[in-house]
Amino acid sequence: MKKSNITEVAKKAGVSKTTVSNFLNNKNKKLSQDTKAKIQKVIEELNYVPSISARKLSLKHSSKTIGIVIEHTSIENSLASVISFFSNIFKYVIPLMEENDYKYLIIPDQNLRKETMVDYIKGLCSSNLLDGIMLMNIQENDDYINELKKLNFPFVCFGHTNIKGVDNYIATEHEHSVYKAVNCLLKEDVKDIYCYWTNDSSIVNHQYDYGYRKAFKDKGLDVNNSYILGKNFSSQDSLVGEFKNVLINSEELIGFIIPSSKVDELHEALLETKKELRKDVLLILYAYFPVSEMSERYYSYINTPSKQLGENAFYILQSEMGVLIENRKIKNRFNAELIVNLTSKRKKDN
Repeated sequence: MKKSNITEVAKKAGVSKTTVSNFLNNKNKKLSQDTKAKIQKVIEELNYVPSISARKLSLKHSSKTIGIVIEHTSIENSLASVISFFSNIFKYVIPLMEENDYKYLIIPDQNLRKETMVDYIKGLCSSNLLDGIMLMNIQENDDYINELKKLNFPFVCFGHTNIKGVDNYIATEHEHSVYKAVNCLLKEDVKDIYCYWTNDSSIVNHQYDYGYRKAFKDKGLDVNNSYILGKNFSSQDSLVGEFKNVLINSEELIGFIIPSSKVDELHEALLETKKELRKDVLLILYAYFPVSEMSERYYSYINTPSKQLGENAFYILQSEMGVLIENRKIKNRFNAELIVNLTSKRKKDN
């Protein structure tokens, strides 16, 4: 449904846009009761929702604060999330915020009832305490996106969304990167490729799964669903037991595509089963950010395009807030580079 605007309200009510604006911003002492009633009736008929950002401009008010909402994240796990994925993106966002005199407020949703958190965010928006919002770790049919759309409040999403009419997002093409990772292992003659994505409702997990299955299909190979680990797990559950079962029952060289958050659990399973990385297992990590030259040489990994994601998210949010962005091409989607270091120590038979 097309959104109505202030011009349509004014035209149907038979008044000027200035009169409607004064009514919306409570500058209506000089307006008659009939005029107020007429405007209110038209607003209800057209289901018109005034833009909060426009009202801020008319009131010449800006909090110079951006809210960073980290969804699906308990308060005890929010710090770990920020330090890993989010910190690697925000090290490119924060300088741009500071350069433009913005402060930021990090808001994990704390596993409270979703309605409670949505109402809290709506309150921050309606009270002019925030100028815009960055949504991290978005979910399918995201409540925050739906409510912010209704409020016409400026926001940008980190990740794809299946909600129609939302193009203010930035995202990594995860299908593409996982597809490349699977093909990389297949070229190493590894057919037993184990992967891990949780049963969380994140759109990202569906993209991982799609890329994984497409790579096998394009090679004319069947997908063994038992190779998809953690189907009944949450991201906080340990996979050591599943890793051990796979390692114990595998005689051939096998591959894993797992997030960096699970690499310590894999190493624990390798130690307990006396298996070796590269000799018995080829490993590709995603959501991985090398912290040293050694770790960069040791692992193969999917390198998240943090700089492009962070900078473009800020520019998109600025545009949503009505800030003119000059001479800058803004992108939404980015591919992730596969950094390969898969040399196997296993000697092949002649």
